Amino acid sequence: MIDTSLLFIKTFGYISWQSICYLFGRERIDCIRNIANYLTSLNIIYSKVFQSMSAGANILSIDEMKYLSQFNDTAPFNDDDIYNVNEIINNLNKKCDSDLTINCTTPERAGMVSVVYYGTLNDQDIVIKVKRRNIEEKLHDALSKMRDIVNISCCLPWIKRLYLPTIFEENREDMIKQLDFFNEVNNLTLYKRNFRNMEFVDIPTVYEKFTKCDSRVIVMERLYGSRLHSIESHSEKAAYAPLVARFSMKSILYDRKYHADLHAGNIFFSGSVENRKIGIIDFGIVGSVTKEEQDSFYNFFKSILVDNDYVEGANVLLSRLVEPFEVYKNMNQDKKTELLSEMALVGKEVFGKDSVLDVNTVYRINSVLIDYNLQLSRAFCRIQLSLAVCGSVCNELCKEGDNYMHHVSDVVSNMMRERDIFDM
Repeated sequence: MIDTSLLFIKTFGYISWQSICYLFGRERIDCIRNIANYLTSLNIIYSKVFQSMSAGANILSIDEMKYLSQFNDTAPFNDDDIYNVNEIINNLNKKCDSDLTINCTTPERAGMVSVVYYGTLNDQDIVIKVKRRNIEEKLHDALSKMRDIVNISCCLPWIKRLYLPTIFEENREDMIKQLDFFNEVNNLTLYKRNFRNMEFVDIPTVYEKFTKCDSRVIVMERLYGSRLHSIESHSEKAAYAPLVARFSMKSILYDRKYHADLHAGNIFFSGSVENRKIGIIDFGIVGSVTKEEQDSFYNFFKSILVDNDYVEGANVLLSRLVEPFEVYKNMNQDKKTELLSEMALVGKEVFGKDSVLDVNTVYRINSVLIDYNLQLSRAFCRIQLSLAVCGSVCNELCKEGDNYMHHVSDVVSNMMRERDIFDM
């Protein structure tokens, strides 16, 4: 607990110091650089925070988001973090009877859990993903300290309403899943199959035999394309926005899956004017949706985005997506009517076609529910947060006056038409 308290003091102390420096004239971008680098050196979990913020946090400028985007692909590492990759490649070639080669022994990219090398396999360009040394122990320790910080932070009333412990536990489970490379290989295979007939999406082919030989390694096809912050043409960006929305909603409403880490660093943009494509990578964090949850989300999105019926949307939310459900079930009818009215207004505010889907969505809804001893279900929080990350990328791609929610509305409308045709 002493280590956690020290981390808490260092975290908020350094942010406060940089805030003072900003007030006395230091450039904001320099303050953000200092905060990002220092906090990441304290706890690797902070790299994940900056990774998410880089996709389009409303409080950041373009230059600030570009700087934080480095944490998508170049999270800090040192020599003690990496294995002898030549030794790994040689052992894989012997065990798997393969001709795997590596371009450079220095990692090309680095994330929180692993580092990435480029190479070839039978003359095909591939990516070799290798876990950081001792990452299991480091991640569990980092998560333990962050959990304590979250619990301490909840002593503050305005933070308590964010339900951070619930959100943290969801993300904690997801981060631990990233340690299991067999899980990621299975997710890659599943998504490759689910999108096999979707020409607008590229999913890399994964070579499972290498992970079976060495569980620290994933070998997969290398995808090419531009990154979000390297696309200068506004019209080109806008062409990709509906594809990102379509990918996210098709995953949830058709496949009962969702990519929970769809930040800018995990998307490539490619193709011609007539045939735009997005390439999706990093399937370490993939969530599942039950049939009941799938139906609830379909009806929720249909009500608010297609029918513009925020009362019915609020009704779906309250009857299916809040907890503890017994509290709502036993509520008297007057209270239910009052809550329904409040939730309809909040729903229009946070899910309307001109709204911006972000972490504030959970806060605004829970700020109403808490007065009725309710909160959003874990399933809703999981999916909403994954959509918020995806939505931030989509919003940055959109032309002025357009946004992620517009495209989600179009996608759900098209799904309804397809569903009606199928039912006929």
